[in-house]
Amino acid sequence: MNMKGIVTNIFVDKPNGFKIVTVSIFDARTIPLEKRNPSFPDSITVAGMLKGVEKDYVTEFIGEWEHRDSGNYWPWQFKASDYTICEMETPKLMRKFLCDLPGMSEQLATRIMRYFDNPQDIIVNHPARLTELKGIDRETAARIRSAFLDLKEKRNLEAFLHKYGVKQAQAQAILSAYGTKAMETVKKNPYRLCDEGFLSFYVCDKIGQGLNFKADFECRLATAICYVLDVWAGAKGHTYLTETMLIEETNAFFKENAVMEGTISKELLSEKMEKLTSYGKIVYDEGKFYHADRYANETEVASILLHRLLLPSRFSNVDLKTIGQCIDDAEKEIGISLDEIQREAVVSGLRNMTSILTGGPGSGKTTILSVFTLAVEKLCSLLGQAKPVISMAAPTGMATKKMSYSTGREAKTVHKLFDIRYDVNESREEPKPVLSDVVILDEVSMLDIDVMACVMRSVRDDTIMIMVGDVDQLPSIGPGTVLKDIIDFGQIPVTRLKYSYRHGSQKNILENAQRINSGNEDLVTNRSDFVFIKVPDRANDKECHRLRAVTERVFYEEYMSGGMDSYSIQVISPLRSKTDVSVENLNNVIQKIANPQIDETEQIEFGKVIFRKGDKVMQTKNNYDKGVCNGDIGEIKIVSVRCKKLLVDFQGLLVEYTANEFEQLKHAYAITVHKSQGSEHPVVIMVITNYHSMMLVRNLFYTAVTRAKQRLILIGDSEAVKYAIRNTKGTQRLSALCERLKTGWEMSHAA
Repeated sequence: MNMKGIVTNIFVDKPNGFKIVTVSIFDARTIPLEKRNPSFPDSITVAGMLKGVEKDYVTEFIGEWEHRDSGNYWPWQFKASDYTICEMETPKLMRKFLCDLPGMSEQLATRIMRYFDNPQDIIVNHPARLTELKGIDRETAARIRSAFLDLKEKRNLEAFLHKYGVKQAQAQAILSAYGTKAMETVKKNPYRLCDEGFLSFYVCDKIGQGLNFKADFECRLATAICYVLDVWAGAKGHTYLTETMLIEETNAFFKENAVMEGTISKELLSEKMEKLTSYGKIVYDEGKFYHADRYANETEVASILLHRLLLPSRFSNVDLKTIGQCIDDAEKEIGISLDEIQREAVVSGLRNMTSILTGGPGSGKTTILSVFTLAVEKLCSLLGQAKPVISMAAPTGMATKKMSYSTGREAKTVHKLFDIRYDVNESREEPKPVLSDVVILDEVSMLDIDVMACVMRSVRDDTIMIMVGDVDQLPSIGPGTVLKDIIDFGQIPVTRLKYSYRHGSQKNILENAQRINSGNEDLVTNRSDFVFIKVPDRANDKECHRLRAVTERVFYEEYMSGGMDSYSIQVISPLRSKTDVSVENLNNVIQKIANPQIDETEQIEFGKVIFRKGDKVMQTKNNYDKGVCNGDIGEIKIVSVRCKKLLVDFQGLLVEYTANEFEQLKHAYAITVHKSQGSEHPVVIMVITNYHSMMLVRNLFYTAVTRAKQRLILIGDSEAVKYAIRNTKGTQRLSALCERLKTGWEMSHAA
């Protein structure tokens, strides 16, 4: 039922938006006789969540009548479930609206309001009449009409979306994309906003429910299936799903992310999957369902790698003696000596268009790269070729800094070198070729199949490519197991480095890393570089209060003895938000030690987080406009409470953040194992508990331990440590890259 009128009084106004108001109804006949107050026959009481509704606003309410036993008050009131503020019919809002038009002065807006009884009708349907006012010609009138329609569309869209919790910036992005057809587009298919990344599925489902779409609405099912194959499956590391898995995962997705309740039948989902396949939105390939973009990425990576195997290196015909001499010269210049396997890695990199270098920490990967880059320059000079252009890249900002420091050469992030956008599947533009003679990629285990596809498309046929990484570390956060699949293929030259050259202060860290990797639970502990402080789990302490207290004490001791340098100590936890020893909770605890409150004027609250001057923070997404990358760690130098801004120093790069950009920053006193990849720290404190069992996996534990350069302090339950070493399963990823490589290789050789 709809009731429309002007708000005459507000009796209750709660901070959460709940209000009780009186409304003078325009058409009293819409008030049922039995519910009409004889003392005020044209007024009603309206109650509900009425955020933004103010006195004198013309508003249309949707809801139902309810009866109250309320003593002296009239028992009938209108309970509003929805409402629309009629901006064009509220004089003060209409005047404000006109003032917001480009080039419209307050004086001109006032003259229009006074001269015309219905300014909206005049501007939209009879703009020529605006010329009756002095100073407005036909061109100005047309410009006012155009601006009026644009702003009205924007306000209507904002008002409509605001009811569903959509922020103004999001509404503006939608308006920019669809223009004057934005409202029409949203009402026709709100799920399109999820398809194109404007809103979450949950918000789109709220809009769909509000527009009375059914749970089996075709566009709703299509969006969910595509989202599950692209984002949902990708987040679990899968490049594809089987039919059974896709149906199960889609219903699981609805259960967690939908507003409309109910399970969709297997038959209906199978029918929709078949349609989406025929439309090319998803791909079915021998029992595997792919998102169309991911299928293209996986098949192209396989195709390009197979193609590169047929290409000869520019140095493939150079005799080994000449290559060996260049390696010798490079060794002498740098002042190091490679062992036999390390020399083979350099030779392999020179004589093959694609090669892989894998090994654990201390095995000499960066040393080999230093020799290789210098040797290739010397070889080109010896052969009378131009000095080669060598490009080096790694997935994160921290990894690039480490790579640059180790080799003495510039390194860029993979996203920057290959001009990869934030969402690599959003753009299918022709890739820009990287104009390099040699491309070296470090930390390749962190690259997912989507990023790898962008890399492979951009590498020229005549570019030598070397992939470097520790295959025993965690796989990428995104879909696929790229490095492992390429190595398991068995045809691309791989050099495996097994011997560690780091001794002294890091000896036991590396020894234990090797034991973890081989499944040996007997770790060497309580040495200067590897300490295990046992805090057994207890059934009555599932939130790990005791473990948090010990971690707090250990951090304090290390912090004070280490010169109060929070950058030399890195706390690592497997989970971001579970138990007292999650990353979020540990950051709150450690901040009080490393950077306690001193002055309220030098801190800003952002939700549950407080950013203070001197805080150690991490950038959590790539932002090339600011020149910072996901994983970069910096220090807050300036806090402006008045302007709501932060200035962060990322190792010499000063970056300003406004309030709506604060979400890109997280405290970095404690970080997850995934966020620690590609970086090393003098001291690492790692917490481990069975209450994080879902993350107790061998490669995750191995990755965390190998982040420590000088000292590793492990705090937690000894059974959790043993379980982490035994557990090699984790989440088994579905990837067909290795299979495609092997099939393609067999087919090419069978022919």
